[in-house]
Amino acid sequence: MRRKEKFATIEEQHYGPRRNRMQRLSLIVILLFITKNSFAAPSSAQLESSRNGGLAYLVQNQNGDGSWGKTELEKIRVTATVLQTLQKYSVGGVVYNRGITWLANAEPLTADSAARQLLALQEAGIVPVSLIDTIKNASTQLKLDEGKPTLTPSWGALRESKWSSSDTAIAILALQKAGESLYFKESLNFLKSKQNATETWTLPSGAAQLGSGWGYSINKDLTLPAAVIPTALVLLAYKNSNYEWGTTVATNTGKAVQWLAKSQRPSGAFGDNSEDNNTTATAIAVEALSYGKSLLVDSFVTTAYENGQQYLVNKNLSNGSWDNDLFKTALAVRVLYMNTQTLVDNDVDGLPNVVEIVLGTNIDLYDTQWVESGNGLNSGNILKTPEVYASNSTLYKSFLVNSGLGHSVIVSGKLPPGLTFNATNNRIEGIAKQSGIYNIAYKTLLSDNSVEYGALQIRIENTDDDTDKDGMTDSQELTYNFNIFDGNDAQLDQDVDGLTNLLEVSWSLNPLLFDTYGKGWSDGWSFKYNLVNADPNGDPDGDQLFNIKEYQWGADPRKSDTDMDGTIDGLEVLNGRSPVANEPAITVIIRNIL
Repeated sequence: MRRKEKFATIEEQHYGPRRNRMQRLSLIVILLFITKNSFAAPSSAQLESSRNGGLAYLVQNQNGDGSWGKTELEKIRVTATVLQTLQKYSVGGVVYNRGITWLANAEPLTADSAARQLLALQEAGIVPVSLIDTIKNASTQLKLDEGKPTLTPSWGALRESKWSSSDTAIAILALQKAGESLYFKESLNFLKSKQNATETWTLPSGAAQLGSGWGYSINKDLTLPAAVIPTALVLLAYKNSNYEWGTTVATNTGKAVQWLAKSQRPSGAFGDNSEDNNTTATAIAVEALSYGKSLLVDSFVTTAYENGQQYLVNKNLSNGSWDNDLFKTALAVRVLYMNTQTLVDNDVDGLPNVVEIVLGTNIDLYDTQWVESGNGLNSGNILKTPEVYASNSTLYKSFLVNSGLGHSVIVSGKLPPGLTFNATNNRIEGIAKQSGIYNIAYKTLLSDNSVEYGALQIRIENTDDDTDKDGMTDSQELTYNFNIFDGNDAQLDQDVDGLTNLLEVSWSLNPLLFDTYGKGWSDGWSFKYNLVNADPNGDPDGDQLFNIKEYQWGADPRKSDTDMDGTIDGLEVLNGRSPVANEPAITVIIRNIL
C-alpha cells in the first residue's frame, strides 16, 4: 500500500509549500496598503519571442518514451500540461503524437494527474471511459463530511485525502470537457459554498473594493485564507461551464476576480508563498484573469492581467524556459495569448516555422523527427511513431495498423483521401488520392481486455515529388532507402563506382551496385564511354580489342589507338604491348631479345 503522506496534498506537490496561517492573514492586511504598479502591456515582439523560445524548449526536452518530466509522480502532470500548450499553438507531428501515445497508456497516481490526463487527451479526440471512471472513483462523495455522509462530489489528492478546492476544480473541469455531467451542478454549488467571506479594501484612488477567494482546503474547525492558485483554478472551472453566478463586483464571480487582481504583487507576480518568483501561480492567475477581464469590465482587472503577462515575459530565460522547469514553461507559454493560434508550417512536419527557426532546422524540409535530446532517456527510442510512406499512384495500398495484437479502432486524426480503415483486419486500405502528411491515433483492445493506444503517421508522396530538392524524386530515394529529407545524399557515391547517386538514378542505374548490369565493368566506366548495358564482347571502335578487355586495360573503347602510338589497341595487346602507354617499337625488340 502506498504511504498516504507521500501525497499529503496536491498543492504542496505541484505549487509549492503552504504559508503559515498567521503569515497568510498578515499578508492580507499588508496588501491593503500596497500601491499597485502599472506596467506597459508586453509588446507583440516580446510575446512572440517568449512563445517561440518556450515552445522550442518544450520540444527539445521530450523524453525518449514520449513523455516530459523526470519522476513517475510528475510525468503525467507535466506531459499533459505540455501537450495542452503544444495543441494551443498547433504544434503536432511526431513530437505531439508520441506524447499523446505515452499519456494515453500511462497509469495516473493521483486524482489531479488523472484529471490533467483527461484534459489533454480529450483535446486530441481521445476520451478513455476508464479514465473518467478513475476520476469518479477518486471522488470523496461517499466519505463523511464532518461526520455526515454526503453525495456532493469533491476531490482531494487521493480518495483517502481531505477535499481541496484545487483538485475539485480540476476534476470538474476535466469531466465537463469530456462530456460527463454527473453531479456537475452540485459540485459547482459545493465550491460556491466554500468561498471565503467577503473582504473590503480601498484602492489608491479611494474607491472601495469587495472580494473573496478560496483557500486550499477546509476541515471542521478552520477555513484557510484565500489563496491565488485555488481561487484561479475555481474561476477556470466556472469559465468552462455554462453555470455562472453573475459578473458584477457584488456577485461571487466578481468578488473572486477582484480578489485575485488585488492579490498581485508590485512586481506583477502572483504567489502563495514568501518568494517573489512564483511562475506557476502567476501563469494560472493570468489565465483566470483573461476570463475575469472579459466578465468584469474594470481597468483594475485589465491592468493586473497585463502586468502578470509582462512579469512572465521578463522572467523568460535565454534558453526559452521559465526557471528551467518544464511544467512552469508549459503554463507560462500557454497564457501568453488568450486564443488558440494556427502558426504557419511550411514543411507540414508539425513544428511551426517560428519554432524551427529557434531550433535551427529547415522550415522547408521535414527534418525534425528527432529534435529532442531525451534528457538521457532517449536510449533506444523506446516509443517511435511509425511513419508509413506511400506513393500517390494507381497502386492499391494496405497498411497494418498494429501487429495483430488485437482489435483496433481509430480514435482521432484523419486518413488520406482515398484510404479507409478496415476494422475486420486492422488495415488501412485503398488508393491514396492526395499527397501530404496525415496523423492518426488508435486504440487496440488486447486479449486480456486491456487497452493500448498508438499513433501512426502516413506520408503520401507524389511519384515526382522532391522533398529535399536534390534532383532525385522521393520515389527514387525511397526505392534505394535514401533520406528524402537530406539534400546531400544525391551527391554521394554509395557504391563507389565513380558516379553520384543522382547520376545513377537519372540513367536508370542502381546506385547501390558497382556494376548494375553485371557486364564486368563499373557503372562509372560504362557511363563515361556511353556503354551502359553494352555487350562485353563488342568492339565499337574496331581495334580488335573487346569492350571487357578495353576496361581491363584502361583503354578507350571509342578510340582504336588509345595511346596514339601508331598501332591499334588490339594489335598492341597481341604483341605484348600496353594499349595505354606510348612505347617505341625498339622497346619491344629489346624486351624480346632479353
